[in-house]
Amino acid sequence: MPRGLQGRAALILLLPVVTLQLVISISFVQRHFEGVTRQMTKSVLIDLRFLSQAVDAAPDRAAAEARARALGQPLELEARFAS
Repeated sequence: MPRGLQGRAALILLLPVVTLQLVISISFVQRHFEGVTRQMTKSVLIDLRFLSQAVDAAPDRAAAEARARALGQPLELEARFAS
């Protein structure tokens, strides 16, 4: 704790400002990343639904595998079928 009046005044003025900025920054960054995560999750879900519908519409397993490979590559998804 500073002994002089100027040091105490500076501490009284600066400490709340720094604390408030820190709290606001943390809450802003947290909300931002929550929104980005939600948006990315929805995007991946749309991609997976599209791939699933395309595979389900295939007439046989070989066609389904070919569609999965063809559609999965541009979406950067690796689709494999269980044996």
